[in-house]
Amino acid sequence: MFCTIFAILKIFPSSIISEATEIVTKTLSISETAKINDNKVVINATVTYNFMNQEEINEADKYYQETSEKIFSTEYANENNTLSEKEVYTLLSNKNINQYPIIYEYDLNGIYIGESKVDNNSSNKHPMYQTFYSAENGDLWNIFIVGKSVYASALSYNYESDTKIEHIFSESEMLTCYADVNNKYYLTIPKSSAIAFHILETVNSTTLDKLTFEELDKL
Repeated sequence: MFCTIFAILKIFPSSIISEATEIVTKTLSISETAKINDNKVVINATVTYNFMNQEEINEADKYYQETSEKIFSTEYANENNTLSEKEVYTLLSNKNINQYPIIYEYDLNGIYIGESKVDNNSSNKHPMYQTFYSAENGDLWNIFIVGKSVYASALSYNYESDTKIEHIFSESEMLTCYADVNNKYYLTIPKSSAIAFHILETVNSTTLDKLTFEELDKL
């Protein structure tokens, strides 16, 4: 689940680098014979159902309720609130964040498909993407695209400093988290005890290069 970022990072057992949720798939096939204009027609229909672990879904809802000051909305990932592989590649290239491959792990239905690299020309959409950025001084950042929002986690600082929580940088005042257990986005304001959430005018190579350990210590 991303929220980790979303929570980035560490947030719930199914966060950004999460394990695949167990989904049971069942198929129902039906065949019926009907008469249309005195002609016999055989109608075949096959429906596939995906059953997800309800306990994990409940845990996701509970997690965000406990770690958020407020949850503004929830919405299932769909064609309208996600970006294509090509759009994400262009977005990050314009931000000069293009040193490492961009990775996705879920399809638009929230099904885990394994770690895959973005195809720069693909129109396929995914709930979230992840890559890295190495600043001029060598500090490493984790970059996430969740829905249509871009976030940066101070990976080196989070790991090497004495901070107890993740430092996340956003272009908006709210955090969009993704839970793979139910393929849903949570638009939240995180509690300061869960995430150190900071707002930037833009998340790009220039702003991240300026956020050295010394600057981050001041936050």
